[in-house]
Parts: sequence; C-alpha cells; structure tokens
Amino acid sequence: MTEQVENFLNQFKLEFKEKYPTHLLHLYVDYIELIALFTNQDHITLDEVLNRFSDSGLIKKSADDASRAQSNDDNEAFVKSLFSEIEKRKILFSNAYPFDYNFRTGLNLKSELSNRQKLYVFLLLSSSLSIFSPFQEVLTSEFETVCYNSLSNYLPSNTIIKQFGENCEYKGNIIEKINALAKEINIEADTAFLSKISQKGNKERGLDIIGWIPFTDGIPNLLTILGQCTCQKDWQKKVGESRRYNRYLKFYLQLPLHAMFIPYSLTDYQAGEFYQSDEFGENTIVFERNRILSCSGEAEFIKSLNSIHLIESCIVFEEDII
Repeated sequence: MTEQVENFLNQFKLEFKEKYPTHLLHLYVDYIELIALFTNQDHITLDEVLNRFSDSGLIKKSADDASRAQSNDDNEAFVKSLFSEIEKRKILFSNAYPFDYNFRTGLNLKSELSNRQKLYVFLLLSSSLSIFSPFQEVLTSEFETVCYNSLSNYLPSNTIIKQFGENCEYKGNIIEKINALAKEINIEADTAFLSKISQKGNKERGLDIIGWIPFTDGIPNLLTILGQCTCQKDWQKKVGESRRYNRYLKFYLQLPLHAMFIPYSLTDYQAGEFYQSDEFGENTIVFERNRILSCSGEAEFIKSLNSIHLIESCIVFEEDII
C-alpha cells in the first residue's frame, strides 16, 4: 500500500467533486478541514476558502454588476457560517480535534497528532470517498473495524461482539453465516425467510456488527444490538437495512436495537440533537464521528490499520493551492 499512497499523492490535487445543498453545512466544513489538512500547518482564512470554493464551483459569483455585491455578501455569510461550525467542532472534539482554530488567523493542522487525532483524520478521509476513491475498499473495510472497537468500548465488558460485514467472522454463504450466528446466540433462524435469500450470495444483507449481552442462565432473552456501517454520502438509503434480521432470526421475547455507524460529524451539541436527525427514523442508536471518537479510548488500534500509512502520509503532505 505504501507505493500506492506515494503514487496517489505525487499526482494529487484536492478537487471538490460534489456540491451539496447549502443546509448540509457539516459536509462543507469537511471540505475546509481537507484544505487545512493538505496545506499542512498553514492557516486557512475565510478569504482563501471563498476563493477555493469559487474556483471549485461550490459557490457562484454573479457576473452582473447590479447583483454582484449581494452575491458576494451571500457567499461571505455562507462561509462565515461554516467557520462558526468549525468553532463548534473545536469545542466538541476538544483534544481529539487535529486542527487549531482562531477566528482571526483561521484554521490550521496541528504540528503533532495523537492517535485519537489520527483517528479523526481517518474518519475525515472515510467521509470523502469520492476524493480518495483509490482507497475506498480499505477505508470502508477498516471503518467497520473502527466501529467494532467503538461498540466494544461502549457496551459492558462481558458483551459478545462479532463482525458480520466485510470482515465477517463466520464462513460460507450468507445463509450459512446467519445459521451460525443464530446457533451462537442460542436462537433459531427463520427458515421461511432465509429461503428467500440466494444461496450464492455472501453479502451481509445489511448487518455489519452484532453485539449481545449474555446472561449466565443461557436463556436467549438478551439485549442485542445490530449495527450497519456505511461511509456513503447517501447513508440514508442504508437506514433500516439491519431490520431484515428481525425476520431472519427468531429473537426471544425482545427484539434487537439497531445502530447506524457513519463517519460524518453530525452532533449539534447546542441544539442537543443530530444534524439530519429526520433521516434516521425511530429506534436507531446513532454512532457518528463524535460518538465513534468518544468510544475509542486512546485509539491505540489506529496503528494496526492498513490505512495508517495513508493517514500519516496525508498529515505530512503539503499541496500548493495557489
């Protein structure tokens, strides 16, 4: 992977390939953080972001003299709102935030990053797969590993947690995997619903991580969490996929909880809710960037990821954006 990373960065130019509705401020803030990441420790100011966004077509400047002033004011107000979000992130993520921010000097990458700050960079890269498409496979696979570690730290120490997605711990096709999982939980699989699945498939059918807290009596009336992990920008399409397992498995007296793991920063701590909270629906536990980091301890495991070379190379890489 080392050679792949070097070849990628040798030709790298940070280009914003997607434009989002302006109310999705958190996605534009990610763009600003990427600029700060790839300008290394140089400060990124409001004017520089305005120029970069204009050059990338993320904002438009009016060619009409009569409306140009209003257009410039609107663009400046929009970017100011993004820097207000950066101020919130600085407070929210605290020591896990890999950037320094001052409203006078702007945003810049810190000189030395801790493991938790490197994990933040990993989540930032995983939120930008269109930019880092050559590494999509490793980022999405290892995002599941990151989520596994977060869920392990969140739940009690006696919890049994299994990976069921790309890093599945069970062998065979999907039906064989579900049957093996049912046996381990000590419940039955529903053969009628399993018969509707192609036996040739190995896809996880919407389940990436499962955790359950056992009792010593062996009775399978348990607290169970079914987790779906995705780095896709349209993660909304994935919400609810793990609910298939409410039918594949005959949970005893208690249906499972469902969790959604995404690398995006959705915590609005001032409002006490998530951005895009209307997209999750009910009965969903959300693990987004802040919660994943909060449940990752000192993030020592980051050093064992295959993507660590990509992470550390991006930290030291400097792109000339002028």
